[in-house]
Amino acid sequence: MTRAKKEEIFWKTHKVAPTPTKEHWKKSMGEACPHGDEFFLVDGPYVRNTYSSDMVQGDNHYHSPKFVPKGELWIDNSMPVAERPFVAFHECHESFWMAKGMDYETAHDKAQKLEDKFRKIHRPGERRR
Repeated sequence: MTRAKKEEIFWKTHKVAPTPTKEHWKKSMGEACPHGDEFFLVDGPYVRNTYSSDMVQGDNHYHSPKFVPKGELWIDNSMPVAERPFVAFHECHESFWMAKGMDYETAHDKAQKLEDKFRKIHRPGERRR
């Protein structure tokens, strides 16, 4: 069987979710960080297919200035609802430090450590890495 035929069979048997319209892929959560950045729930697969496949769980303007508008923090709507507050906490701190001039890696590591502490407080029985 040729490669083209295999691809044809694959796409006939694997359903791909329809791409949301431009108006429906991003929605304000009605909340903001203390420093003012607003949270938006975004269609994760749409963002990965349209802007960057690196967007996992969340993103911010300082990490991805080409497509995340200044003042916005994106939270992936395809992750469990119970995880969203932790990702929002992480993005809020990461963007705050990057806005002050800190590089992504350092800001991400600091935000990750705080997120781990936040999880420990709000989910004390969960196992940590």
